Amino acid sequence: MRSIAALSALFAIATSGLAAPSDDMRRLRTTCEHTADLLNASLNGVMPLNTSGILQKFVWQIETSTANLNSNNTTWAHNATTYNRIYLDAVYFNYTDCLGTLSEACVRRGRCFHQEHNLPVYNALQRTATAVHAYGQKLAAGNYISRNATIRTITAGSDIVNAEGAWSNNRNYPGKLKRET
Repeated sequence: MRSIAALSALFAIATSGLAAPSDDMRRLRTTCEHTADLLNASLNGVMPLNTSGILQKFVWQIETSTANLNSNNTTWAHNATTYNRIYLDAVYFNYTDCLGTLSEACVRRGRCFHQEHNLPVYNALQRTATAVHAYGQKLAAGNYISRNATIRTITAGSDIVNAEGAWSNNRNYPGKLKRET
């Protein structure tokens, strides 16, 4: 499990350079999948996990992609043709589908017994939802994705907001620890 965390950190560092939006979306999907896999793997209670830290690394990836959109517009071979928009929509849909998987993993993690505080994870989920909406809005403003993709952004962000409910309790232990008799 430590190797997954190390690979995720290495991946975050390696992908911080400027890239085309389709490459950024592929990297975001890969990072999202790794994050969801790590959260799902921790459900057996074997390893302690810093869920808020893991989500924060994913947020940094989204913010890096948003910064790339802000700084690298002139170097992309961007045509406003239908073909390019469909192509970016397909890659963007793959990325947003993965966000649903991530939110489900966060819900499962929040509803089972855990030993971490709820508030940092709740705040990290809020920041994730904000970053997802900002990235989708920036792509839509640049005409890189269609209106259907914008609707998908709203849906994916709502999934993450719904995951906040699993972490909104004041108590740290939403589940029960089974005692052996």
